[in-house]
Amino acid sequence: MIKRYVSNYINKLTKEEMILFLKKENIVLNNEETEFLFSYIKKNWKLIFDNQDKIFLDLKENLNITTYIKIEPILIFYKEKYKSYL
Repeated sequence: MIKRYVSNYINKLTKEEMILFLKKENIVLNNEETEFLFSYIKKNWKLIFDNQDKIFLDLKENLNITTYIKIEPILIFYKEKYKSYL
């Protein structure tokens, strides 16, 4: 059930919504990072259920280190918050 919910959410997610969420968290991406992250989310959302550690590694390798340092605590927060669903 939760996978279907996440799938529907990701399918409807727009780049603008992602950017707004990140801005609320005081994270501003450059164009390359925006394209990468949006594409990554759309293609790899199932890793949330299968291999969360890979998400951290992929983002660390592909985002500017300053950006990653800002995003990592958010990922950890939501990983802990929703761990019983994942």
